[in-house]
Amino acid sequence: MKVAIAPALWIAACSLYFYSYWNWKYFVLIMSSILVNYYISLFLHSKISGYAKKAFFYLAIIFNLGLIGYYKYANFFIDNVNAVAQTKKHAAISSIILLTHKNFYQTLPHGFYIKT
Repeated sequence: MKVAIAPALWIAACSLYFYSYWNWKYFVLIMSSILVNYYISLFLHSKISGYAKKAFFYLAIIFNLGLIGYYKYANFFIDNVNAVAQTKKHAAISSIILLTHKNFYQTLPHGFYIKT
């Protein structure tokens, strides 16, 4: 099955624009995630020993679940610590907003890595 490159690039560019329009830092976050997953997938398809592939497989899973965990639960832990300590949020620890696509996007590589 052939994949049309132009429509895929257009959708990718529009998605990056949409998610980074609100805050340019999300562009850096998304691109770093894409690049890390891309290079890990290249490594997993290379002719490297089984032990190294297994190590990179677990590294990829930890990386993606770490991103999901941070953006999903950081506010939860900050709010609970502040409630228990009866303090107000520190200005440096402002709300961490989860991009709605991050949970979906970060789980896509897992299926690819497991299949590999």
